[in-house]
Parts: sequence; structure tokens; C-alpha cells
Amino acid sequence: MNYIKLKHLIRKHIEPIRTNGLTDCLTLAEHLGLIVKDSSECLKDFGVEDFPLNKDCHAIYALYKGQHTIYYNENFRYSNYSIATMITWYLSSHYLGEALLPHLERLGAAMIIIPESVLCGEGLAEDIASEYDVPLPVVAEYLNAQRASKSASIVQKIKTLLPISA
Repeated sequence: MNYIKLKHLIRKHIEPIRTNGLTDCLTLAEHLGLIVKDSSECLKDFGVEDFPLNKDCHAIYALYKGQHTIYYNENFRYSNYSIATMITWYLSSHYLGEALLPHLERLGAAMIIIPESVLCGEGLAEDIASEYDVPLPVVAEYLNAQRASKSASIVQKIKTLLPISA
């Protein structure tokens, strides 16, 4: 999967249910038919020995008792973002049958939370990260991917309009 394919997947499934330009990922996940459980519910379902959430893993997606479930650490600063990464993973695997590379999972989460219109403005990555509560490196990666995509699109349009002959 590439950035453009991921962007189309997010637009198709997320944009129709986004409200007021903001994305509450708990509500979004539930709207998609996913069960969302916090860390205390995760502990009940997995037990102490198999508890998957830790300092390096803030959310997981699991098929638990036949239900598509996202478990997340509600105390993690970027918990909305963590849920968005699992929604991205779910959309990719469920609708496309493809696993995502980690950088695309991060970009998909940013696409879910940050409306594309925000990227068209003059906002700085720091301001966007703060306003939407997404880690700064992810916002920077998203801005760079968006700019690269637009540049590639412009070049393709120019090539189509002005065919170069040898």
C-alpha cells in the first residue's frame, strides 16, 4: 500500500462520519462497529500474564470473542492518536486485506485526526500537533507526505498537458 491508496481508504470510510472537522476516535471506532476498551478492561480480558499494553504499546487491535476490539491505554497522552492507529490498521486489513508498514499506520492515524484542509493553511507543524494532540514527528511526516503527493500530482499534470517529444 502507498500514501495515495491509504488516503483514498481514509476518505472513503472516515470523511462521511467526521463531525465539525474534529475526530473523536472513540466515537469513530464505535461507528465503524469496533469495540473499544480501556486498560482496565484489557486487564480483565487478558489477565496479568498476557497483558499487552505497556510503555511501548499504547493500543492494540484484537479479534476478541469474535468481536473486533481496540484496547488502549487511556492514560497515554496521545490516546486518541493510539486509537486512530488501530482504526487505520483495521481499515487496511478489513477492506484491503493488507498489512501496513508502521510509517503508513502513523500517517493513516494523522489523516483520521487532522482534516486535510488544515494542511493547506500556513499552520506550523508544532501548532497542528498541539491543536490535534498528535505527536509532532507524526505531524511533520504527514505534512511532508502531503507536500510530496501534491508535488507529484502537479508534475504529472504538467507532463499530461505538455508532452515532451524527443
